Amino acid sequence: QESDRAFEQRRYDSVAQNAQGSISALRGEVASIEGVTDVFCTENNTSEAVTYGATNYSLLPHSIYVGVVGGADADIAEAIWRRKNAGSNMNGNTTVSVSDTDSYVYPYPTYNITFNRPTSTPLYVEVNLQDDANLPAEIVQQTKQAVLSVFSGEAGNGRGRIGGTIYTAGYYGAVMALSEYLNVISIYIGKSANPTGTMVTMGIDEAPVLSESQITVNLV
Repeated sequence: QESDRAFEQRRYDSVAQNAQGSISALRGEVASIEGVTDVFCTENNTSEAVTYGATNYSLLPHSIYVGVVGGADADIAEAIWRRKNAGSNMNGNTTVSVSDTDSYVYPYPTYNITFNRPTSTPLYVEVNLQDDANLPAEIVQQTKQAVLSVFSGEAGNGRGRIGGTIYTAGYYGAVMALSEYLNVISIYIGKSANPTGTMVTMGIDEAPVLSESQITVNLV
């Protein structure tokens, strides 16, 4: 299952995949690989190194950046090689050799393709609900599942993504839909336990992770 927004992103990626050299084409090609669950692509088209995003990730001059969660390293490297512009610098912590077996006979030209495997970064969510005797007995567990469904992109608009900003506003609807007697006092999110913020921004080298144990539900 996926939300309308997730479907539209997938549709956009599949169309952009037909182009060559653009960041959209690169993202679309990598996103289509089996097992890939998230992709972030950007570029630095200047002659100087620049920093990007919440973690000030350093991008080499005239380079592309591809951050990927899931998928096989070899498949990702081949996808990047097919769609990137010739001569582009690359950034990341993973390098795979790709041979051009389509244009040449043995011995094949071989290229080192570099991309990034983002660090899994735990997030924490705190939900405060007004206590009411009419609430379902399982309201705490149901609330946790509702938060997880939004975070995973199955419902609502709070999908956690590489380099994205996650707003707690995207979670209220899914939680409030659990019961007509439910009143949500507040929802907080952060990268550490006992969060106090209503939004969190991930670096392009961070992959947000949320589990049931990282969600706290309080009846107050």
